[in-house]
Amino acid sequence: MLHGITGLSHGLFKNNKEKMEEARRKDFEKYTGVKQVNTKVKNDKLIKSNPDIKLLLENQSVDVNKMIAVEELSELQKEICKDLRGFNRRGEIKEEMADVYICLQLLKEIYNFDDEELEEEYKRKMDRNIKRIKVKNK
Repeated sequence: MLHGITGLSHGLFKNNKEKMEEARRKDFEKYTGVKQVNTKVKNDKLIKSNPDIKLLLENQSVDVNKMIAVEELSELQKEICKDLRGFNRRGEIKEEMADVYICLQLLKEIYNFDDEELEEEYKRKMDRNIKRIKVKNK
């Protein structure tokens, strides 16, 4: 009997979380006039685990992998700058974003961040940005 009660309360909590998220989205649209897309990440993970990342980490030192991450971030920045100057760099930006995504997976492993830690920080940052928009648009 206790198991049934626990399952029921978890179901209600999940439903309340969904209602709160929907209310937050509507509030965002009301204050900003911008329709917000669903920010929930597929599989509830910001950076999916990939066993091949460990192979990449074992192939080079931690310092080299950190430097590669800096270089890849710089390459993405460069392509965005070219796009801002009027060049169509969509394909190059997509390629560099994929490289950066791999580097984020490397950094996640190097610094031993777990999914919950990153998701919590992501939500905190998103909420802060949304609050700034609300204040700006009042």
